[in-house]
Amino acid sequence: MVAFVNAFSYGLTAFCVVAMALIIMNLFFMVGLGPRHFSPPFWWQVAPGLAVVRLGIPSALLVGIGVLVGALDPRRIGTWSYRTALAPIPVLAMAALVAVSYRLLGLATLMVAIPLYVRYARGRGSLLPITGAVVVLIVTSASPYDVSLQNVPGGPHVVPAVSGLLTDAAFKAADRGEVVVVGGCGPMYNEPGMVVVW
Repeated sequence: MVAFVNAFSYGLTAFCVVAMALIIMNLFFMVGLGPRHFSPPFWWQVAPGLAVVRLGIPSALLVGIGVLVGALDPRRIGTWSYRTALAPIPVLAMAALVAVSYRLLGLATLMVAIPLYVRYARGRGSLLPITGAVVVLIVTSASPYDVSLQNVPGGPHVVPAVSGLLTDAAFKAADRGEVVVVGGCGPMYNEPGMVVVW
């Protein structure tokens, strides 16, 4: 029973991580790099639900089967428990925080925090670096400021972030580097108020 619970837990985590990764990737391209540089639609933007199904279900099955096979290995039968089934929850929470409150600095912190947590969960790391990374992740996610990789006219400066149904004047202002477009027709996430551009 423990093996099946772990297989289900890790498989469900894989599905959720794929779904959140697609959201984060979409926001990275839109906010981090700018929508004007990526006019051709990406397949995950055209049909995000279909992309989740096409990538999420196979990922969930592969991870679930892999965990089930590993849990049934007689040499490692004692390493799995109901506690190990809960191990993916912090990874899900951190990814959900970045998906709900996207910040480029938060994404960079997430890329550092997940390996630190995996190392700690395997008994090879310390809790202090993970705690620091999570605090930075929370602070950057709550901050009204963000950093963008968008290259706009002029030197590095801070500009207001805009979203919603934008007019032609707003898009021209974005082309001039006076504002940054961080959202589409409706709010998808906790959007920043000001963005540093280059």
